[in-house]
Amino acid sequence: MNDKSYIQTAMEEALVRILTPKRSIDILRDVHSAKEQGRPYVVVFCGVNGVGKSTNLAKVSFFLPQIRETTIIPIYNYISMSGKC
Repeated sequence: MNDKSYIQTAMEEALVRILTPKRSIDILRDVHSAKEQGRPYVVVFCGVNGVGKSTNLAKVSFFLPQIRETTIIPIYNYISMSGKC
């Protein structure tokens, strides 16, 4: 195995391990659990341009008030010019 394929395989395995949930994800259950414990439930939407961050944020923000949950939506947009010519 050459260095490139070794590194690519290691990166793929690490990403799969990091991004694979360790338990069933039920946002509604988790929101109610956090509320019962008196703590906020925090969701972070991150990703490259065009993957649907704003769309999914809008869907969650529309859904939560329908079940009588409040939302606070702080937004931070970091634009790096380091990769621009």
